[in-house]
Amino acid sequence: MPILEYRCADCGCNYEIFHKVREVLEEIECPSCQSHNYKRLMSAPSINSGIKSVKVSPAPACQYANTGCCSGDCEMFK
Repeated sequence: MPILEYRCADCGCNYEIFHKVREVLEEIECPSCQSHNYKRLMSAPSINSGIKSVKVSPAPACQYANTGCCSGDCEMFK
């Protein structure tokens, strides 16, 4: 059951439509201006990896932070 994203060619509104089985052209109507003149957009896929996130401690701060830097000579750049 895909959710597809569209852009209205008349008013420029971006909108999504939940299609029950497949894309039905008659269902594609801009919610803003009711136009059927549209362009289908490429959407980023949603992926659920099933991996739980783990809290990670922040990286140690460079000893030269806020001092004008060490020009790359410290341990952070080796």
